[in-house]
Amino acid sequence: MGRWTLPIVAVAFLGVMLARPPSAVASWGGVVDLEFGLKGMGGYNHWTKPANGPYDLADQDVAFSNTRGGYGAGGGLYVQLRFFRYLGLEIDLLFEDDLLWEHPLADHDWQITARRVNLRIPMMIQGVLPLPGVRLALGIGPEFVVPLSHWTQQSDAPSSMQDYLFKSDSTTTTRLTFGLNITVKLWRGIMLPIDLRASYDPAQPSDWQDRVGVPPSCAAGQAVACARDLYDPAVGFRLHQRNTWDFRMLIGLGFDFPAMLGR
Repeated sequence: MGRWTLPIVAVAFLGVMLARPPSAVASWGGVVDLEFGLKGMGGYNHWTKPANGPYDLADQDVAFSNTRGGYGAGGGLYVQLRFFRYLGLEIDLLFEDDLLWEHPLADHDWQITARRVNLRIPMMIQGVLPLPGVRLALGIGPEFVVPLSHWTQQSDAPSSMQDYLFKSDSTTTTRLTFGLNITVKLWRGIMLPIDLRASYDPAQPSDWQDRVGVPPSCAAGQAVACARDLYDPAVGFRLHQRNTWDFRMLIGLGFDFPAMLGR
């Protein structure tokens, strides 16, 4: 239960803020402002090269032992509180489809993919600069990533690899997220928020064997047997899926209560 405590608290807070009556929120005008709405997002996932990976076999990719990429896409709800106009707190509740992949054979279309559905809950403190027609904000804070499901898939596999044993798993992580928010005022409290975010996983292990569940021969440093086992369809490996960095662009539609009520 412990790993769910912070995400549950954040979700409960988000629900309470969305349920508050507009008149009560608007009465805070000039001291605390409330904005909430929807955001869609998408962007690039980056897996840095781990340390102590296996040797390079004729430029082939070997069990995520080098730099990898993928993407994430989804969306959800956001709430932003602004205190005295210049200090903000934003909490989002976002769902995403998150992928990492590699091509295990050089010059071949065979692709193996680790895929998961995440609940992401960033909680960002923001410095806000209100300008005519637009509002800028710089933010930083923790982001809790809770995997809801995960699975693997492959495409264009050679006939000898149709049943290749590639697995994945994923655990809840706490990331450090940086964000630039540009909010355009459309009409009477209807807002267009645009965000650019970079999120880093400071707790991701650096060693290859801590990022990938490898056959015993690889853990024992037996190079020839390791290469044989990694490409043995009945042995394979298990990826501990998590992104070192991910980069997201978000765009949405928001409602600023005090502004909508002419305050």
